[in-house]
Amino acid sequence: MVQLKDLNDPFEGLYVERLKFRKAEDITSEEVQHVLRLVAAEKDKTILRTSDFNVSSLSSEELFSQKQHVAFATNRIFNDLLEMKELNYVCCFNQDKLQKLSGKHGWVKSNVLKAIESKLMWSHYGNGLRGMAIEFTQKDLHASISNLNRELLNSENNIVLDGDPMDYDGQYKMDTLSLMLEYGKSRKGNGPAAVLLMKCKEWEYEQEYRITICPSKKLLIDEHSPRGLEINYAPDSIKSITIGQKMSEENRVELLKVATKLNLHSKLQVAEIDLETFRLKIVPYDDSLFS
Repeated sequence: MVQLKDLNDPFEGLYVERLKFRKAEDITSEEVQHVLRLVAAEKDKTILRTSDFNVSSLSSEELFSQKQHVAFATNRIFNDLLEMKELNYVCCFNQDKLQKLSGKHGWVKSNVLKAIESKLMWSHYGNGLRGMAIEFTQKDLHASISNLNRELLNSENNIVLDGDPMDYDGQYKMDTLSLMLEYGKSRKGNGPAAVLLMKCKEWEYEQEYRITICPSKKLLIDEHSPRGLEINYAPDSIKSITIGQKMSEENRVELLKVATKLNLHSKLQVAEIDLETFRLKIVPYDDSLFS
């Protein structure tokens, strides 16, 4: 796992620098009312002060006091998140995308764009079919990371964000209170963590999601280490291993040895170019495909 600053997107994390922290005088009475309604549903899960009254019954001094509470609580949440950002390590994955196509008479057709068949991903990350792709069963991967890295994760300050999707349209959502209200009303998205999960629209083809870990300070790898943070996972969490058809003989032989040792040979498959459709297709592994 690596830190955000070590990822290849030069814009990574820059959206955080545009984050607007609201002051009490910048908060409207309508926003205070929205906050109170949200808090009323989860009083024991928030540091915001609440009451059952309507803001219209408040004096100007009482209303401003409520605005101060809202500003303090919201800014504290995001400040804590941004401080934690410097300690975060991430592992990036890509996932299948459900594409909905509209047709005549209002019908909608769903089409799954499989990540393993993405020509862009194989070109960008798979070294032009010379690399490989490992597919995991998400539930099993998360369980094995938790079970095999207990010392690393054994701290009240550590978190694991289980496969949070990236936001490719959220560059404009840089207001702390608006982010909180949007998440509170819909319970969709990543809440405060959304500010760390924004990328340029150009990266949308990746359909990326991330597992994020904030380890104990005493266990952090030296920041100059090229290996980043090493975590363990169980081989049985691997669903498939796809070899690019242009992988070198040397690398393929070495990979076969490892797969056989870990009893993963049955999970091998090959990504090859279909010359009829000029698409990538995934086929069962066979040595003859590399001759």
